[in-house]
Amino acid sequence: MPLQNITAEELSRNPELLVHMKSVDPHPNEFSNRVGAVLHYGRNFVASPNVDYIPQPPLGATREVYMRADFRYADDDYIHWLQTYYYHYPYLPAILCEPTNEQSPNSILWWNPEPESPLFQTTLSTIVYLKSSEILKFENDIVSPLKVKLDEYVRQPHDKDPENQKEAILFLWNLVANFLSRLKTLPMTEKELRRCIRELQRFVLEFEAALYWENVIRQRFSGMLPPAEKVEHRLGCFTRDPNLVTNCVKAGIPVWHIQDVNVLIGVRIDKRVDILLPSASGITMDEMRPKVPAVFKGPGSDPQQPTNIHIAARVTLHSGDVFAWTVAPRRVDPPVAGKDIKTLVKHNHGINVNYHPYRSVAVSSDQRKSIKNNLQIVPPLSQHIPMPQPSWLQALQSIDIERFPHTLPDDQGYAFPPPYLFHDKVKDRVNTMLLYRWAQLRSMLIYRLTPTAPSILSKPYPAQIWRKALHIDVTPTTTSSSVTKTTKAAGVEREALSIIEGCLRIVGEQRALYQFLEAKPLWRGAFLCVDSISAMQANEMLWELAEFNFRCELLTLDQRLCALPSLDSLKRHEEILDCLVPYPLARAFLVLKTPLINRGLCSPTLQERAPFLINMRSLMSNWKTPFSGFEDVTAESPEPVLHHLECAVVSFYVTTFFKIFGRSPSVPHTVAML
Repeated sequence: MPLQNITAEELSRNPELLVHMKSVDPHPNEFSNRVGAVLHYGRNFVASPNVDYIPQPPLGATREVYMRADFRYADDDYIHWLQTYYYHYPYLPAILCEPTNEQSPNSILWWNPEPESPLFQTTLSTIVYLKSSEILKFENDIVSPLKVKLDEYVRQPHDKDPENQKEAILFLWNLVANFLSRLKTLPMTEKELRRCIRELQRFVLEFEAALYWENVIRQRFSGMLPPAEKVEHRLGCFTRDPNLVTNCVKAGIPVWHIQDVNVLIGVRIDKRVDILLPSASGITMDEMRPKVPAVFKGPGSDPQQPTNIHIAARVTLHSGDVFAWTVAPRRVDPPVAGKDIKTLVKHNHGINVNYHPYRSVAVSSDQRKSIKNNLQIVPPLSQHIPMPQPSWLQALQSIDIERFPHTLPDDQGYAFPPPYLFHDKVKDRVNTMLLYRWAQLRSMLIYRLTPTAPSILSKPYPAQIWRKALHIDVTPTTTSSSVTKTTKAAGVEREALSIIEGCLRIVGEQRALYQFLEAKPLWRGAFLCVDSISAMQANEMLWELAEFNFRCELLTLDQRLCALPSLDSLKRHEEILDCLVPYPLARAFLVLKTPLINRGLCSPTLQERAPFLINMRSLMSNWKTPFSGFEDVTAESPEPVLHHLECAVVSFYVTTFFKIFGRSPSVPHTVAML
């Protein structure tokens, strides 16, 4: 007697009812399944028409997603375990599976760098680098071929295709470039380096999937390309949508159809199989020690899950506000149960657009008069050092010192040494000895602004302290405690020495300071000699310092004045980078490379500068005292209009900074000698 219906209780008691319609005949369509398995005590079942195994679906309404020991998110990670199909991220089913051939060039994308890996280049401190040969191999084997495909894709017209993923593809490529640049340039601890490698792998795999989805999969969906001849070696997805099942089969994407038991009576499944568990597939389930906060809590079908994984990755690219006064001597909060990533982002790593407890002190009339009379509004200018971009220089020269504030913030310094400290005004040349000293200290002074460094050192310092740090006379007997004089100069020397020694401690440097400064520094991968620093190297180093300071000051000004505290802090961070970095260069605050020189706000033509000026206009329009006007100006506007926009934007920024800090801001610099 044929079955009339199958209930959940019957299927749970007798799972073989799943294959009540099995057959040896050829499969007539995509709803005729090769394998199946029972879910939810028989209430549902999952079946696949094009593969022979059933992975464990992301079941449960309250999944807790957190990073594991391998810097992945176990079976909740869309990079190595298939998830429910997310319509906001349609390309995720096209993510490549790990190759079975370990000799495949792509196998590096699944490399889980173990502690003390032989591919790491260690130092006498806790700073670790990936060997340059491995980075070059990664660039040549993985990144360069993808860049060629990206360039071909970008040249194609996409305006008439509303479903195109061009924006997502360019966003992902930016993240690839960011993490690769971070890997090549920023000092990191071993744990940070391993995390950086894993995040780079993530976005390379995701980028490749998005590009393949656009160029191949979606074309098969629409019939522009013929159906796939075989199932692709890609992750696939779970879905309840029969239309998506049809499309995935046509495109050669593995698909698993989850259905209710009440339709089982009419479904053909040829074989019942056990569900494949993540742990049996080599997925790391071990927790990271110490356990990190959950980035998401909720059902696996919620598209916020991959979004939060993105946010958690992007956090590592950004820098905190060095001008923000903080109570706690550390920046990273301990794990807190129940908080999601959006809450944690506001507290971790110093990234927060909400109100900071910035401190300021009143200035007496006599103090105000004295400071005004000694102000140096325009930094020393010389053909031997980078120059402020002309529009910014004009704005500096136009500062009205009568607008000097009546209160001054405590953080009156610079995030990094200002470039003018390296200029010998008497001889009108660059002091290469100071540049050499900066190159020696550079890595650890940059590291102090990275997310895991103690916030006690990640603050600005006055120019005289930076000057002393660069001039400090270090001998085997020199320590901060040995400077016992009570003079002002001795206090400056003590603070300068404490900065350097503190930075040595946070990077775990084992050598004494005098021994550390005996080693030759690196610049762009080559050792420097104090007597042979070229004009090009000097200009690059001074430009980097100017740009670092400008970025840090723009960030703090925006965080102090942003009138929209509900904005996503990472989004705001990236809107600041929109004012600074042209596509497709790396968009991390502390990653500066020579292709950025004379680009962005320092581009040679007004038309090239226009998009960045427009982005600054938009950014400052959300400040408490907003920039207004020029809303209709575009990059294609006439040159006189763009000139007025530039003058207005630059003047507004410079004046606003002066009215808060009582000094000239750091501004974008151009380099004449390359």
